Amino acid sequence: MFEKNKLLLAILATSLTAGLTACGGGSSGSSTSGSDQDGQQQDTETAVSAGSETGRFVDSAVSGIEYETSKGYKSLTSENGEFRYDDGDTVTFRLGTLNFGTVNAGGLITPIELSGNNPDRAANIARVLQTLDDDGIPGNGITITSATREKAANQNPTDVATVDLEEAKDVILSLASENTVAPTELVTREKAESHLNETLAAEKPVTSCGESTTPVTKGHLQDNTFGYIRLEEDDKEVNLLSFGPSDSLIEFHNDMGDIEKKTGTTWSVNNGEVTFSDSEGTETFTACAVGPTDAPYYMIFNSDDGAVTLYATKPYEATSASQSYLLTSIDSVLNETQHNIVTIDSELNAEFLSDVGFENASIADNGALEVSDSSDNSTDALYLLAAQGKQIGIYLDFNASDTLVDVGIAAGIPVANPVSTASVAGKTFIARNEAENETIILVHKSDGTAFDYHNDDYDGSTQKAGVYISTWEVNDETGELTYTETNEFDEEVAETFRVFESNTRVYGPDDEDASIETLSKTKAITEASFVGSFNVNVPTENTVDNALVINSDKTCSYDGTACSWAIDASGKAELSFAGETVVTEIWQLATSNDQFALLMTMPDDATDIQVGFMTRN
Repeated sequence: MFEKNKLLLAILATSLTAGLTACGGGSSGSSTSGSDQDGQQQDTETAVSAGSETGRFVDSAVSGIEYETSKGYKSLTSENGEFRYDDGDTVTFRLGTLNFGTVNAGGLITPIELSGNNPDRAANIARVLQTLDDDGIPGNGITITSATREKAANQNPTDVATVDLEEAKDVILSLASENTVAPTELVTREKAESHLNETLAAEKPVTSCGESTTPVTKGHLQDNTFGYIRLEEDDKEVNLLSFGPSDSLIEFHNDMGDIEKKTGTTWSVNNGEVTFSDSEGTETFTACAVGPTDAPYYMIFNSDDGAVTLYATKPYEATSASQSYLLTSIDSVLNETQHNIVTIDSELNAEFLSDVGFENASIADNGALEVSDSSDNSTDALYLLAAQGKQIGIYLDFNASDTLVDVGIAAGIPVANPVSTASVAGKTFIARNEAENETIILVHKSDGTAFDYHNDDYDGSTQKAGVYISTWEVNDETGELTYTETNEFDEEVAETFRVFESNTRVYGPDDEDASIETLSKTKAITEASFVGSFNVNVPTENTVDNALVINSDKTCSYDGTACSWAIDASGKAELSFAGETVVTEIWQLATSNDQFALLMTMPDDATDIQVGFMTRN
């Protein structure tokens, strides 16, 4: 029982939240993956440095809120709640004329820091943030939309931390009236504090038993389910442990691709110690609970060899907004494969990226979300874990014989639904492989023509850029996107993919239909947001960190060469060089304030194509 791949000693002193950053996910929004950050702000007269440090504003991650550093840099928090600053800066968070507070900038800012550790003020800030969240599900991140920001700019100045929320209620609700799920009431203080406390438990975890913990009792474990996920380079595990009513234990685990459902273990609790027994022996752990006494966020099990944290599972809640999850499996060679997406609507209908049509879902007595799979007449289950700072769960995949097939990870993502003709026409999507320094720019013209500009071709070890030209068409009933290309034999070759989209991302299967590829949508560049300095990387020209400086007077400089710039009606930036015919186009990724794709083409030479990537300094 107590071999490394059998039970609790599988992970020692592991941080679950840190390990899950590779799972995907993102912040809130039933229709947005991030901050919906069109209209990013920055000083239009002077290019102020964004800062060398990155912090996060969380109650979970707050995206799309305005911030300004004491040096004068203005922008919006990213989809992960990130903001830029320099050491020694203060930072102010606001929403139009609504001031959330000023604080010394640091790696993690919460309503607690903004309020000066004043519980009443922190509760006010949390209540307003959670009320304004686009989809009303702060557990998957808090998204402030551009419509909310625009309305907030026209309100009377308000100090959110001290305002009487009952008096300000109508104004606050009006700010979110165009949200995907428009609130009708303010989030209550009790609910807001509960969510904030769970977020703090994730962001500032307790790692050992002590004054802030409670000795384990039988009631903490009995009839409850706990899980942990370990994602290290050489050791990856996903485990779910269900403590039964009669001291029995059922384990579901994926240990480096080895899938097993294990029964036959018993457990008991005595004076804060938990003893596990099976046919192979007995082992005892000192254990404690972290969080509310009646419903802890997680349990810490200590032994001479280290500590293990088991996270409580929490009930799935049906809401008025849809929720989506990216499903990831781990195989025997430690690959993490994102292989499917499931979207659950408010009526508990489930739709998979892999299949056209809907499946039935239901909430089990233990709070798990059970999803029918008509392809093999089975029922799978999803268990959400507490204290993750975002929606992270463990899913159990069974076949028609109720045999366990997989124990994987379900990471909450902004709601994703099938694409439509309207959502593709005139749109540009960006794929970026940072490790290989590869960029793909997919341009979908409204006339049905598609251009795939890329630098992921190779001649031996030499990276090459090129373009594929095709036509595109969407089946609006199924969300299938078809590209048709004429080959060298003058034959039409078509490829069809089922594609999901959120507000800032696009998801589709890879060429082998084995995993999910994620692309970023693009958003309109504004004149104010474009001013600044950038590093430009064009690998096919052996260009690394060339400097591009954008000035507010519409002049610019690229690697010392003078240029001018403009923004077209679609929000794409274009650079012009005197005496040169090269066309330089720049798109901003919708998932970032600081990342852009760059394309250089020559009108008189269709083969002269350079694809690059640029980041803000």
